[in-house]
Amino acid sequence: TTQAAVELKVLIEQMREQVQNIE
Repeated sequence: TTQAAVELKVLIEQMREQVQNIE
């Protein structure tokens, strides 16, 4: 579903931000 894809995209973006903060 489109909604699920959007939610996944948001989660991935949040994870990327956390990884950048760790580095």
